[in-house]
Amino acid sequence: MAITFTEYHDRAMMVVKAEITMTTTDPETFGPTTHSYYGFVVQCYVDETDAPDDNYDITITDEFGVDVLNGKGQNLTADTTITQADLDNGMACSGPLSFIVEDPTNTKTLTVYLYIARYQ
Repeated sequence: MAITFTEYHDRAMMVVKAEITMTTTDPETFGPTTHSYYGFVVQCYVDETDAPDDNYDITITDEFGVDVLNGKGQNLTADTTITQADLDNGMACSGPLSFIVEDPTNTKTLTVYLYIARYQ
């Protein structure tokens, strides 16, 4: 298992790009991010160019163990965009973020883009 974070945290709309390579079909936890995030998750895009087969789960937790995707990362299929409306107008997040991938049916790579509006 491996993860590469590219973090853009010095702007009003912060972005976390997580490139996740899975080496097993068992649930895997990746992270946490190197930077702490304080704001509201307003969108999550999952690029499945080389992703696992359908019906896998992504959970992203903050320092308190809260799923900042509000359960919307379950049973993902095809390229997925979780919007602000799906997140009840934005889910609060606090601190470093960890990514949990469960139920992949094969071992591939996926890229997750998490958009966070800075708390002001």
